Amino acid sequence: MTHQIHYECLLPAAPGTSRTVGIHRFGVPGAGRKIYLQGALHADELPGAFILHHLIELLRRADRAGAIKGEIVVVPLANPIGLAQRIQAIHAGRSDLGLGGNFNRSYTDLSVLLHEYLGRFAAEDITEETVRAFLRKEVDAISLRTELDSLKKTLLGLAIDAHYVLDLHCDDEAPVYVYLSDQSHPEAASLARDLGARAAIAGISEMATFKDACARPWQIASRMAGRPLHGCLAATIEYRGTRDVNEETARADANRLYAFMQRVKILDGEPEPLPAALTPITPLAGVEHLQADRPGIIVFQRRPGEQIAAGETVAEIVDPVSGDRGIVKTSHGGILFGHVATRLAVPGSTIASLAGSSARMQAGEEAYP
Repeated sequence: MTHQIHYECLLPAAPGTSRTVGIHRFGVPGAGRKIYLQGALHADELPGAFILHHLIELLRRADRAGAIKGEIVVVPLANPIGLAQRIQAIHAGRSDLGLGGNFNRSYTDLSVLLHEYLGRFAAEDITEETVRAFLRKEVDAISLRTELDSLKKTLLGLAIDAHYVLDLHCDDEAPVYVYLSDQSHPEAASLARDLGARAAIAGISEMATFKDACARPWQIASRMAGRPLHGCLAATIEYRGTRDVNEETARADANRLYAFMQRVKILDGEPEPLPAALTPITPLAGVEHLQADRPGIIVFQRRPGEQIAAGETVAEIVDPVSGDRGIVKTSHGGILFGHVATRLAVPGSTIASLAGSSARMQAGEEAYP
Protein backbone atom coordinates (compact mmCIF):
# COMPACT_ATOMS: atom_id res chain seq x y z
CA MET A 1 0.00 0.00 0.00
CA THR A 2 1.36 3.39 -0.97
CA HIS A 3 -1.56 5.66 -0.04
CA GLN A 4 -0.66 8.49 2.33
CA ILE A 5 -2.60 11.52 3.57
CA HIS A 6 -0.86 14.54 5.00
CA TYR A 7 -1.77 18.11 5.77
CA GLU A 8 0.29 21.14 4.73
CA CYS A 9 -0.02 24.08 7.12
CA LEU A 10 -0.42 27.56 5.65
CA LEU A 11 0.94 30.74 7.16
CA PRO A 12 -1.52 32.12 9.72
CA ALA A 13 -3.65 35.04 8.58
CA ALA A 14 -4.31 36.26 12.12
CA PRO A 15 -3.34 35.29 15.68
CA GLY A 16 -5.09 32.12 16.74
CA THR A 17 -5.90 30.94 13.22
CA SER A 18 -4.53 28.01 11.27
CA ARG A 19 -5.53 26.43 7.95
CA THR A 20 -4.28 23.30 6.24
CA VAL A 21 -4.41 21.69 2.79
CA GLY A 22 -5.20 17.96 2.78
CA ILE A 23 -3.10 15.98 0.27
CA HIS A 24 -3.55 12.36 -0.88
CA ARG A 25 -0.53 10.63 -2.38
CA PHE A 26 -0.48 7.32 -4.25
CA GLY A 27 2.42 5.46 -5.86
CA VAL A 28 6.15 6.03 -5.62
CA PRO A 29 7.75 9.37 -6.61
CA GLY A 30 9.99 8.92 -9.64
CA ALA A 31 8.68 5.45 -10.44
CA GLY A 32 6.80 6.63 -13.52
CA ARG A 33 4.73 9.49 -14.79
CA LYS A 34 3.16 11.87 -12.29
CA ILE A 35 -0.35 13.31 -12.34
CA TYR A 36 -1.64 16.07 -10.08
CA LEU A 37 -5.36 16.73 -9.58
CA GLN A 38 -7.00 19.43 -7.48
CA GLY A 39 -10.54 20.59 -6.86
CA ALA A 40 -12.29 23.73 -5.64
CA LEU A 41 -9.48 26.22 -6.22
CA HIS A 42 -12.44 28.50 -6.70
CA ALA A 43 -13.81 27.34 -3.39
CA ASP A 44 -17.47 27.76 -4.30
CA GLU A 45 -17.07 25.39 -7.28
CA LEU A 46 -17.61 22.02 -5.62
CA PRO A 47 -18.46 19.45 -8.35
CA GLY A 48 -14.75 18.73 -8.89
CA ALA A 49 -14.14 18.14 -5.20
CA PHE A 50 -16.92 15.55 -5.12
CA ILE A 51 -15.58 13.87 -8.25
CA LEU A 52 -12.15 13.61 -6.59
CA HIS A 53 -13.79 12.08 -3.51
CA HIS A 54 -15.00 9.24 -5.74
CA LEU A 55 -11.68 9.06 -7.60
CA ILE A 56 -9.80 8.62 -4.31
CA GLU A 57 -11.98 5.59 -3.53
CA LEU A 58 -11.10 4.10 -6.93
CA LEU A 59 -7.41 4.80 -6.34
CA ARG A 60 -7.50 3.16 -2.92
CA ARG A 61 -8.79 -0.02 -4.54
CA ALA A 62 -6.15 0.24 -7.27
CA ASP A 63 -3.47 0.70 -4.62
CA ARG A 64 -4.57 -2.42 -2.76
CA ALA A 65 -4.41 -4.32 -6.06
CA GLY A 66 -0.91 -3.03 -6.86
CA ALA A 67 -2.19 -1.29 -10.00
CA ILE A 68 -0.49 2.10 -9.50
CA LYS A 69 2.52 2.40 -11.77
CA GLY A 70 3.25 6.11 -11.47
CA GLU A 71 2.75 8.89 -8.94
CA ILE A 72 -0.67 10.39 -8.20
CA VAL A 73 -1.28 13.46 -6.03
CA VAL A 74 -4.87 14.50 -5.27
CA VAL A 75 -6.01 17.62 -3.41
CA PRO A 76 -9.82 17.50 -3.23
CA LEU A 77 -10.21 20.89 -1.51
CA ALA A 78 -7.37 23.10 -2.71
CA ASN A 79 -8.49 26.36 -1.10
CA PRO A 80 -9.24 26.43 2.64
CA ILE A 81 -9.08 30.24 2.56
CA GLY A 82 -11.94 30.52 0.09
CA LEU A 83 -13.93 27.76 1.79
CA ALA A 84 -14.25 29.97 4.88
CA GLN A 85 -15.49 33.10 3.07
CA ARG A 86 -19.20 33.81 3.52
CA ILE A 87 -21.15 37.03 3.13
CA GLN A 88 -24.64 36.93 4.63
CA ALA A 89 -24.80 33.15 4.17
CA ILE A 90 -23.57 33.34 0.55
CA HIS A 91 -20.34 31.49 -0.18
CA ALA A 92 -17.85 33.80 -1.93
CA GLY A 93 -15.00 31.50 -2.91
CA ARG A 94 -13.80 32.89 -6.24
CA SER A 95 -11.65 35.79 -5.00
CA ASP A 96 -9.75 36.52 -1.80
CA LEU A 97 -11.85 38.93 0.27
CA GLY A 98 -8.87 39.89 2.40
CA LEU A 99 -6.12 40.71 -0.10
CA GLY A 100 -8.32 40.83 -3.18
CA GLY A 101 -7.79 39.00 -6.43
CA ASN A 102 -9.00 35.85 -8.14
CA PHE A 103 -7.69 32.65 -6.52
CA ASN A 104 -6.83 31.35 -10.01
CA ARG A 105 -4.60 34.26 -11.00
CA SER A 106 -1.08 35.59 -10.39
CA TYR A 107 0.80 32.33 -9.85
CA THR A 108 4.56 32.65 -10.05
CA ASP A 109 5.71 32.45 -13.67
CA LEU A 110 9.06 30.67 -13.72
CA SER A 111 9.53 31.09 -17.48
CA VAL A 112 11.95 34.01 -17.32
CA LEU A 113 14.18 32.31 -14.76
CA LEU A 114 14.06 29.08 -16.77
CA HIS A 115 15.07 30.95 -19.93
CA GLU A 116 18.11 32.39 -18.17
CA TYR A 117 19.04 29.00 -16.72
CA LEU A 118 18.70 27.04 -19.96
CA GLY A 119 20.83 29.61 -21.73
CA ARG A 120 23.83 27.85 -20.18
CA PHE A 121 23.06 24.60 -22.03
CA ALA A 122 23.48 23.50 -25.61
CA ALA A 123 20.07 22.79 -27.12
CA GLU A 124 20.73 19.05 -27.35
CA ASP A 125 21.53 18.92 -23.60
CA ILE A 126 18.18 20.33 -22.51
CA THR A 127 16.12 17.43 -21.17
CA GLU A 128 12.82 17.08 -19.36
CA GLU A 129 14.57 16.11 -16.14
CA THR A 130 16.82 19.18 -16.35
CA VAL A 131 13.71 21.34 -16.56
CA ARG A 132 11.84 19.51 -13.79
CA ALA A 133 14.75 19.75 -11.35
CA PHE A 134 15.06 23.49 -11.97
CA LEU A 135 11.32 24.08 -11.53
CA ARG A 136 11.24 22.16 -8.25
CA LYS A 137 14.17 24.18 -6.92
CA GLU A 138 12.69 27.53 -7.91
CA VAL A 139 9.29 26.80 -6.38
CA ASP A 140 11.03 25.85 -3.14
CA ALA A 141 12.78 29.24 -3.22
CA ILE A 142 9.58 31.33 -3.52
CA SER A 143 9.42 33.71 -0.57
CA LEU A 144 6.28 34.04 1.53
CA ARG A 145 4.59 36.95 3.27
CA THR A 146 0.92 36.02 3.48
CA GLU A 147 -1.40 33.06 3.91
CA LEU A 148 -2.38 33.38 0.25
CA ASP A 149 1.30 33.27 -0.76
CA SER A 150 1.72 30.02 1.13
CA LEU A 151 -1.38 28.49 -0.45
CA LYS A 152 -0.17 29.29 -3.97
CA LYS A 153 3.33 28.02 -3.24
CA THR A 154 1.98 24.81 -1.72
CA LEU A 155 -0.23 24.01 -4.72
CA LEU A 156 2.40 24.98 -7.28
CA GLY A 157 5.02 22.92 -5.47
CA LEU A 158 2.80 19.83 -5.62
CA ALA A 159 2.14 20.25 -9.36
CA ILE A 160 5.19 21.88 -10.96
CA ASP A 161 7.01 18.65 -11.84
CA ALA A 162 3.91 16.67 -12.88
CA HIS A 163 3.46 15.28 -16.37
CA TYR A 164 -0.27 15.99 -16.13
CA VAL A 165 -1.96 18.75 -14.14
CA LEU A 166 -5.76 18.69 -13.90
CA ASP A 167 -7.39 21.66 -12.16
CA LEU A 168 -11.09 20.87 -11.61
CA HIS A 169 -13.51 23.82 -11.75
CA CYS A 170 -17.09 24.42 -12.87
CA ASP A 171 -19.03 27.14 -14.65
CA ASP A 172 -22.37 28.69 -13.68
CA GLU A 173 -24.43 26.68 -16.19
CA ALA A 174 -22.54 24.51 -18.69
CA PRO A 175 -21.76 21.05 -20.06
CA VAL A 176 -18.32 19.58 -19.38
CA TYR A 177 -15.64 21.55 -21.20
CA VAL A 178 -11.88 21.92 -20.86
CA TYR A 179 -9.08 24.44 -21.33
CA LEU A 180 -5.93 22.63 -22.52
CA SER A 181 -2.43 24.05 -22.30
CA ASP A 182 -1.14 22.61 -25.57
CA GLN A 183 -3.12 21.28 -28.50
CA SER A 184 -0.02 19.58 -29.90
CA HIS A 185 0.56 17.47 -26.79
CA PRO A 186 0.20 13.76 -27.69
CA GLU A 187 -2.50 13.22 -25.05
CA ALA A 188 -4.42 16.50 -25.42
CA ALA A 189 -7.12 15.11 -27.70
CA SER A 190 -7.49 11.87 -25.75
CA LEU A 191 -7.91 13.78 -22.48
CA ALA A 192 -10.74 15.85 -23.97
CA ARG A 193 -12.37 12.69 -25.30
CA ASP A 194 -12.00 10.79 -22.04
CA LEU A 195 -13.60 13.70 -20.17
CA GLY A 196 -16.55 13.81 -22.57
CA ALA A 197 -15.84 17.49 -23.16
CA ARG A 198 -18.46 19.32 -25.22
CA ALA A 199 -15.86 22.00 -25.95
CA ALA A 200 -12.06 21.87 -25.79
CA ILE A 201 -10.08 25.11 -25.91
CA ALA A 202 -6.30 25.16 -26.24
CA GLY A 203 -3.80 27.84 -25.35
CA ILE A 204 -2.06 29.72 -22.56
CA SER A 205 -3.43 33.09 -21.46
CA GLU A 206 -1.63 36.08 -20.00
CA MET A 207 -3.50 35.82 -16.70
CA ALA A 208 -1.02 33.53 -14.89
CA THR A 209 -3.65 30.96 -13.97
CA PHE A 210 -2.61 27.80 -12.13
CA LYS A 211 -2.76 25.80 -15.37
CA ASP A 212 -0.67 28.36 -17.22
CA ALA A 213 1.98 28.60 -14.48
CA CYS A 214 2.50 24.83 -14.75
CA ALA A 215 2.57 24.75 -18.56
CA ARG A 216 4.25 27.96 -19.68
CA PRO A 217 7.83 26.92 -18.70
CA TRP A 218 7.56 24.02 -21.12
CA GLN A 219 6.90 26.41 -23.99
CA ILE A 220 10.20 28.11 -23.18
CA ALA A 221 12.02 24.80 -22.78
CA SER A 222 10.75 23.50 -26.13
CA ARG A 223 11.76 26.70 -27.88
CA MET A 224 15.29 26.59 -26.45
CA ALA A 225 15.71 22.88 -27.06
CA GLY A 226 14.62 23.29 -30.67
CA ARG A 227 12.25 20.34 -30.35
CA PRO A 228 8.97 19.61 -28.55
CA LEU A 229 9.37 18.81 -24.87
CA HIS A 230 5.92 17.62 -23.86
CA GLY A 231 6.78 17.78 -20.19
CA CYS A 232 3.38 18.86 -18.93
CA LEU A 233 -0.17 18.71 -20.21
CA ALA A 234 -2.12 21.06 -17.96
CA ALA A 235 -5.88 21.45 -18.09
CA THR A 236 -8.60 23.45 -16.41
CA ILE A 237 -11.65 21.20 -16.48
CA GLU A 238 -15.07 22.82 -16.12
CA TYR A 239 -17.43 20.21 -14.68
CA ARG A 240 -20.84 21.59 -15.63
CA GLY A 241 -22.50 24.11 -13.28
CA THR A 242 -22.20 24.94 -9.61
CA ARG A 243 -25.29 22.93 -8.66
CA ASP A 244 -24.33 19.82 -10.61
CA VAL A 245 -23.26 17.75 -7.62
CA ASN A 246 -24.70 14.25 -7.53
CA GLU A 247 -23.51 10.70 -6.99
CA GLU A 248 -24.20 9.31 -10.45
CA THR A 249 -22.35 11.91 -12.51
CA ALA A 250 -19.50 12.18 -9.98
CA ARG A 251 -18.89 8.44 -10.17
CA ALA A 252 -19.01 8.52 -13.97
CA ASP A 253 -16.58 11.46 -14.11
CA ALA A 254 -14.22 9.72 -11.66
CA ASN A 255 -14.26 6.62 -13.87
CA ARG A 256 -13.39 8.78 -16.89
CA LEU A 257 -10.38 10.26 -15.05
CA TYR A 258 -9.35 6.76 -14.02
CA ALA A 259 -9.53 5.61 -17.65
CA PHE A 260 -7.30 8.49 -18.73
CA MET A 261 -4.71 7.48 -16.11
CA GLN A 262 -4.82 3.94 -17.45
CA ARG A 263 -4.39 5.26 -20.98
CA VAL A 264 -1.20 7.15 -20.04
CA LYS A 265 0.13 4.15 -18.06
CA ILE A 266 -0.04 5.71 -14.59
CA LEU A 267 -2.52 2.98 -13.67
CA ASP A 268 -2.37 -0.62 -14.75
CA GLY A 269 -5.24 -2.16 -16.66
CA GLU A 270 -6.95 -1.75 -20.01
CA PRO A 271 -9.12 1.36 -20.27
CA GLU A 272 -12.48 1.47 -21.96
CA PRO A 273 -12.28 2.29 -25.68
CA LEU A 274 -11.57 5.96 -26.25
CA PRO A 275 -14.88 7.83 -26.60
CA ALA A 276 -15.62 9.68 -29.81
CA ALA A 277 -14.65 13.35 -29.92
CA LEU A 278 -17.64 15.61 -29.28
CA THR A 279 -15.93 18.65 -30.75
CA PRO A 280 -12.68 19.70 -32.45
CA ILE A 281 -10.16 21.52 -30.29
CA THR A 282 -10.62 25.31 -30.51
CA PRO A 283 -7.74 27.77 -30.15
CA LEU A 284 -8.07 30.20 -27.26
CA ALA A 285 -8.35 33.00 -29.82
CA GLY A 286 -11.40 31.23 -31.25
CA VAL A 287 -13.56 31.89 -28.20
CA GLU A 288 -16.34 34.44 -28.54
CA HIS A 289 -17.60 36.07 -25.33
CA LEU A 290 -21.07 37.55 -25.65
CA GLN A 291 -21.55 40.65 -23.54
CA ALA A 292 -24.54 42.61 -22.32
CA ASP A 293 -24.87 46.06 -23.86
CA ARG A 294 -27.60 47.28 -21.51
CA PRO A 295 -29.08 46.58 -18.08
CA GLY A 296 -32.13 44.36 -17.73
CA ILE A 297 -33.27 40.78 -17.28
CA ILE A 298 -31.48 38.10 -19.32
CA VAL A 299 -33.78 35.69 -21.13
CA PHE A 300 -31.69 32.96 -22.75
CA GLN A 301 -32.95 31.48 -26.01
CA ARG A 302 -30.28 28.77 -26.34
CA ARG A 303 -28.90 26.18 -23.93
CA PRO A 304 -25.26 25.46 -23.05
CA GLY A 305 -23.88 22.67 -25.21
CA GLU A 306 -25.78 23.67 -28.34
CA GLN A 307 -24.16 24.47 -31.69
CA ILE A 308 -24.91 28.11 -32.58
CA ALA A 309 -24.60 29.57 -36.08
CA ALA A 310 -23.17 33.00 -36.81
CA GLY A 311 -25.77 35.72 -36.33
CA GLU A 312 -28.12 33.65 -34.18
CA THR A 313 -29.83 35.09 -31.12
CA VAL A 314 -28.55 33.61 -27.86
CA ALA A 315 -30.44 35.86 -25.43
CA GLU A 316 -32.66 38.87 -25.07
CA ILE A 317 -32.21 41.55 -22.42
CA VAL A 318 -35.54 42.93 -21.24
CA ASP A 319 -36.26 46.13 -19.34
CA PRO A 320 -39.55 45.30 -17.61
CA VAL A 321 -40.23 48.98 -16.83
CA SER A 322 -39.86 50.47 -20.32
CA GLY A 323 -40.60 47.27 -22.20
CA ASP A 324 -37.45 47.66 -24.28
CA ARG A 325 -35.75 44.50 -25.52
CA GLY A 326 -32.18 44.09 -26.72
CA ILE A 327 -30.91 41.09 -28.65
CA VAL A 328 -27.57 39.38 -28.01
CA LYS A 329 -26.35 37.64 -31.17
CA THR A 330 -23.26 35.69 -32.08
CA SER A 331 -20.71 37.13 -34.47
CA HIS A 332 -19.05 33.89 -35.49
CA GLY A 333 -20.87 30.99 -33.87
CA GLY A 334 -19.68 27.73 -32.37
CA ILE A 335 -20.48 25.60 -29.33
CA LEU A 336 -22.27 27.53 -26.57
CA PHE A 337 -20.18 26.17 -23.74
CA GLY A 338 -21.50 28.16 -20.82
CA HIS A 339 -23.57 31.04 -19.57
CA VAL A 340 -24.05 32.94 -16.33
CA ALA A 341 -26.44 31.79 -13.62
CA THR A 342 -27.67 35.28 -12.83
CA ARG A 343 -30.43 36.70 -14.96
CA LEU A 344 -29.52 40.31 -14.20
CA ALA A 345 -27.59 41.92 -17.06
CA VAL A 346 -24.81 44.39 -16.25
CA PRO A 347 -23.58 46.37 -19.27
CA GLY A 348 -20.16 45.16 -20.40
CA SER A 349 -20.34 41.86 -18.52
CA THR A 350 -19.94 38.49 -20.25
CA ILE A 351 -23.18 36.52 -20.19
CA ALA A 352 -22.26 33.57 -22.44
CA SER A 353 -19.30 32.08 -24.32
CA LEU A 354 -18.88 30.10 -27.53
CA ALA A 355 -16.01 27.99 -28.81
CA GLY A 356 -15.61 28.52 -32.54
CA SER A 357 -12.75 28.64 -35.00
CA SER A 358 -12.46 32.23 -36.21
CA ALA A 359 -13.71 34.57 -33.47
CA ARG A 360 -11.29 36.77 -31.58
CA MET A 361 -11.27 36.44 -27.82
CA GLN A 362 -12.32 39.62 -26.00
CA ALA A 363 -10.28 40.49 -22.94
CA GLY A 364 -12.14 40.10 -19.68
CA GLU A 365 -11.27 38.98 -16.16
CA GLU A 366 -14.37 36.92 -15.66
CA ALA A 367 -14.36 35.38 -19.15
CA TYR A 368 -11.74 32.82 -18.13
CA PRO A 369 -11.83 30.28 -15.28
